Amino acid sequence: MIADIGHAVRGPEDLKKLITDFRSTRTGLTYSHLRSYDGGEHGVSVWNAERRDFHVGGIGVFDFTPEGKIGHVYSVTGERAFG
Repeated sequence: MIADIGHAVRGPEDLKKLITDFRSTRTGLTYSHLRSYDGGEHGVSVWNAERRDFHVGGIGVFDFTPEGKIGHVYSVTGERAFG
């Protein structure tokens, strides 16, 4: 499960490898970024993903460190796309 693997991400190169590996096994998967909100210490991303007749939507909430790096991610994925 990607959530379990995601806990091992310790930097940009680990994240890049995680995303590359995830997408390589899901050909044709596309993402669309619908909205983002930046609240200084926190950010939110609203997105959709689809592949053929598979459609999901998700929300990612990011806590940022004082240096502007991502400190923690809370992510929720639903069974339907956002409109």
